[in-house]
Amino acid sequence: EIPSKDLSDAFIPSGYETSYLTTPLKGISVAETQIIRYIELLGERDAILSFSPYATSPCLAKMKEEGLASDYDQNDVNQTNPTFVGYLSQAAFPTTIQAAVSAEQINGSMLATAEWIKFFAPFFGRECEAVELFDEMSKRYDCHETKVKQFSEGFDPLKVVVAYKNFGYDCGGCEWEMDPYFGISDAGYWKDYIKAASATPLVETSVFDNLAAEGSSGYKFTNATEFQNLLKSADIVIDSTYLPNATAESILDAYNITKEDEPMYKFIENRALWRHDRRVAPDGGDDWFEGRYPEADVLLEDIILALHPKYSGLILNPKHSLTWLRNMYSSPQQDILSAESCANVDAPAPLIADSCKSISLN
Repeated sequence: EIPSKDLSDAFIPSGYETSYLTTPLKGISVAETQIIRYIELLGERDAILSFSPYATSPCLAKMKEEGLASDYDQNDVNQTNPTFVGYLSQAAFPTTIQAAVSAEQINGSMLATAEWIKFFAPFFGRECEAVELFDEMSKRYDCHETKVKQFSEGFDPLKVVVAYKNFGYDCGGCEWEMDPYFGISDAGYWKDYIKAASATPLVETSVFDNLAAEGSSGYKFTNATEFQNLLKSADIVIDSTYLPNATAESILDAYNITKEDEPMYKFIENRALWRHDRRVAPDGGDDWFEGRYPEADVLLEDIILALHPKYSGLILNPKHSLTWLRNMYSSPQQDILSAESCANVDAPAPLIADSCKSISLN
């Protein structure tokens, strides 16, 4: 038995400061968008006093309109309310609560990321709800993965790449200056999702054998021809370029692909150019960086539908609609998440997910 006076020494790593919070928390700040959806699914939206100005939640927007919440101000040095931040945040308020949700962007899986709902739950006395939400989500994820694997047997695996153009940053020689480059993601969660949808990440094929990724940045190319030659091997491209009002034409232009050269690319011939910015706020906030984290099963459904459009109706619930992905040829429209679409600020956020039944039950 450890004496109570020694608890801090026993369980808290050296260099960390201790804060004591009374739960369930009220009047919290949510400094980063990736944390918001967890708290809303737990039914604790009304505990939020301030939130990231990049949020896409319609009900938080409505709360802001009604004066019930406001934008989070990271420069407010007098802040004392409990503040949830991401794992790389430099915020150091007295009651900062760090969460590694977005670590999946480097080396984690989306299922592990979804399970972070169990981390947030004790702050609000919602442990049972969190376990139930995650367990049901995990079952749906496994169901979708199993079904697409069975249906894809006998087909040649599609090769999928996540690509982008970084336009660089010219600031006259400041420390953040960056030259433009073309990029291809090597993120673990993208590779996991692509394989869960019974396809092959292009970065795991022989065309990348003599190339080296640059850590979490993936593969970088300053030579457009080298980048384009890799894209020629892709059946499907998911674009993640920061490009407001993106169109298929503007993406291909960013890739330096001319109209004359388009027939050389299978993904263009297949009209299989996708982006993950279907759900956005009126001011440009992107729900990709908010809503997808706790609902890994929904994103897997989206990817299955994108990769296997010819037989996805047999795999997915027929009621499933694309949530974060949009095809830049056949379904380029975006869903605008405005305050008007919030039915009830006091109600828990409804799950986006629909059901999944095994093949034998369909």
